Amino acid sequence: MGTLSGGNDLVISVGKDCLLGANSGLGISLGDRCIIESGLYLTSASKLK
Repeated sequence: MGTLSGGNDLVISVGKDCLLGANSGLGISLGDRCIIESGLYLTSASKLK
């Protein structure tokens, strides 16, 4: 777990069995068994199709 840069008390958590690819980043919490591909930075403003 970590905190969002500048968020001070906003905790970002990653669930069990998650995989984060190289050079990826998160701005939201993830549940269990998630995969984030390399180079992807996922924030709350990201639009997914």
